[in-house]
Amino acid sequence: MNKPLASFVCLTYNRQTLLNEILYCFLAQDYENKELIILNDNALIDYYYNDPRVKIFNIKNRFVSLGEKRNFSRAITNGEFIFITDDDDIYYSNHISRLLSYHLDNLDFDIISNTKAHYSEHNNFVQDWNVNVAFNGACIRKEYWLNNEFPKDKSCGEDQDFIKNAKIFHIDDDITTFHYRWGLNIHHISQMGGDGQDSYKYNGQLILNYKQKIALTPTLSELASKYYK
Repeated sequence: MNKPLASFVCLTYNRQTLLNEILYCFLAQDYENKELIILNDNALIDYYYNDPRVKIFNIKNRFVSLGEKRNFSRAITNGEFIFITDDDDIYYSNHISRLLSYHLDNLDFDIISNTKAHYSEHNNFVQDWNVNVAFNGACIRKEYWLNNEFPKDKSCGEDQDFIKNAKIFHIDDDITTFHYRWGLNIHHISQMGGDGQDSYKYNGQLILNYKQKIALTPTLSELASKYYK
């Protein structure tokens, strides 16, 4: 039996160091039939990596909202199952295989979600965390991914609007396959606060003043390595 293609989907902006960690997490997955989609809308940075499984889209215009950016990502994925991958989080080597095994046994569900994660703020004090949303680190069936849109006018809370009609299966145990990191004092969609719109537009102006071509090299920080499994 052929294993279905799994798509790691990562939206990013001006966070090249963290992208190296995402690349490491992707390559370390024990599931083989996979692709990594990186969507970058910093017009002054081009990323590249020489691996056919890693598909990088360097967009020349900043998306006007996170909702629009997520909608664009829906059109460039090829997998039967979609894994939402924030660029500052860590995904353990069994992340795809574990969630996908639950999904293949529960195909009448749209989304499979962890109920536990590791959590840290500004790389300090890692602790267990009860996942209160079914989006970060979740596995989404292709049919739901393609047939539902993110609100085009939102850059905060757009994920919850997207999943509001989904049939969700929460894995009911104390095991986690990802580490949710908050903060890190660099540009990130989760740091916008409020409705997100003003900060999103502001961060769009905080770009480098010269063109860069950046080769991604898979690395993982000391903290991430400590909790990588």
